[in-house]
Amino acid sequence: MQINIFETPIEYLKGVGPKKAEIFKKEFQIFTFQELLYYYPYRHVDKSQIHTVRSIEAEGAFMQFKGKVIVVDFGIVPGYPGATTTLTNWSIYYDESMIAGWEWYLDNESSPFATTKDASYIFTETGHTVTLKVQGINGCWAEVTKEIPLLECPVPTIEVDTEVETCGLETVTIEGSFEDADEISIKTLNSPGRKARLTVHNDGTFTVTYNPTIANVGKVVEIVLTATDSSLPCAVATKSVFITVKPKPRIRTKGVCVE
Repeated sequence: MQINIFETPIEYLKGVGPKKAEIFKKEFQIFTFQELLYYYPYRHVDKSQIHTVRSIEAEGAFMQFKGKVIVVDFGIVPGYPGATTTLTNWSIYYDESMIAGWEWYLDNESSPFATTKDASYIFTETGHTVTLKVQGINGCWAEVTKEIPLLECPVPTIEVDTEVETCGLETVTIEGSFEDADEISIKTLNSPGRKARLTVHNDGTFTVTYNPTIANVGKVVEIVLTATDSSLPCAVATKSVFITVKPKPRIRTKGVCVE
């Protein structure tokens, strides 16, 4: 039986062997002696020369490079809106001496907000992105962009009666409480020359005292309560108390103001 040498599998060619044959098959689709014979190279890579990225001059040239790959990444410790969010550099590189610098960018801004290895930023709302760019001493840059999450801000609560009536010019006292806040303040509206007084107790309760004048009779005075957390600028709650100042009655029945 006559054997066609050109149909011989490429791994039997002297100097090739099974391992190199896999490369021929996978990269060039060469399986036999004949396919190798009719394969015409279309490019040349001079592997006797090792280049750096900085030395690239000709566009489209095939060159052999030697270097270390930088994997750029960073971790996020989210904060509340208005509080600090911490950005920790997780980039992987062979030697930090090979790094020329770090730059942190907010959204599409052209100037970095930080040029340190790690960074932090105060975000007031969601929807922002941060890009970390790492530069090697060879002048090359690598970067990664991530969307920044924020923690949901706790909302303080205020418990108080919102509708109150007075009998003429009698002093009215309003009791209430607040949670998830360390401060509470008031503002008196529609009451020229007379303001409500606020007393805050250590157990999270408060007392509002208001003494109307003759000018307030027949009007509705609004007292705005605002609870805040000094450590969280986003933690704000407001509630209004409306005081209707009724004329002094001729008859007062069982503590009820009767016109």
